[in-house]
Amino acid sequence: PRSVEAEMFDTHAHLGDPALLPQLAAVVERARKAGVTKINTVGYDLPSSRLALEIAAQYQRTHAN
Repeated sequence: PRSVEAEMFDTHAHLGDPALLPQLAAVVERARKAGVTKINTVGYDLPSSRLALEIAAQYQRTHAN
């Protein structure tokens, strides 16, 4: 049988949440170690959407929506 490797993609994360920001690098690293290959971080208004873009630019395999 052929082996298929699946990717785990977190499609809706609020990485810009003020409670996460001080430990954001550790949060992203824990996700990676748990097998999450991509994270889609979202905003809910203009400032949080801009922050999501900044976070996505800073961390590999993190995207903003």
